[in-house]
Amino acid sequence: MPRRNKHLLHELADLPWWVSLVFAASFFVGIRWLLPTFGASNQFLRPLGTAVRDHAWWFTLPFLATAVIAAARSYSRRRLLDGPSGLASLRALSWQDFERLVGEAYRRRGYTLEEAGGSAPDGGVDLLLYSGGRKTVVQCKRWRTAQVGVSPIRELYGVMVAEKANRAIFVTTGTYTSEALAFANGKPLELVDGEALAKLVEGVQTSKPTSQPKSEAPACPKCGGEMMQRVAKRGANAGKSFWGCRRYPRCTGVRSA
Repeated sequence: MPRRNKHLLHELADLPWWVSLVFAASFFVGIRWLLPTFGASNQFLRPLGTAVRDHAWWFTLPFLATAVIAAARSYSRRRLLDGPSGLASLRALSWQDFERLVGEAYRRRGYTLEEAGGSAPDGGVDLLLYSGGRKTVVQCKRWRTAQVGVSPIRELYGVMVAEKANRAIFVTTGTYTSEALAFANGKPLELVDGEALAKLVEGVQTSKPTSQPKSEAPACPKCGGEMMQRVAKRGANAGKSFWGCRRYPRCTGVRSA
């Protein structure tokens, strides 16, 4: 899958804001002093240097504007990542914010990030991660209850091969079917489910929410739906609490409390 060609200013907007300031300063010094000095002996560069010397600051404006945009994006991503307090809040995000949050989480883990997603909520690759000369493709799916089957995992594996990436990561707020887990086993594929994602986000947050729920209903291991606490009425575990699927008796998924 070919990557989109970006304008220099678009590339800078994805980098730290100070990078744009370095470009602005470099252009100003080059046009204000270097061009007139080194072009004085050249009949073509001399009039150009004289014409633009007093207007060097004009050429810095696009980079200064890009620095402001980059700073605003960085601030927005920080607030986005430091806000969620659990799996329920992650599932409540829009798919665009979900991709940004996942990208920022991996950025804080030391990866260089390229956002490859487009304007639609689907596609082969949402993020590209780089670290130590290794390339990782990432697919994000913000599904509230659904299980991810083997088909999207196969597709991501094919994209990884086509991109000549070293590995691939599939991130979802739901769970994975046994077929999907079996397919990923032994391959350079990492399947991050909702619970693992919540732990990942919590581990890289720079500020914790002041009030967090003491416990949160996990996703059902069978259907990916919400669970509720129940009390066993009979059997060896009578009187003990456990998590049971809200769809019971249609779904019999359980987890220990």
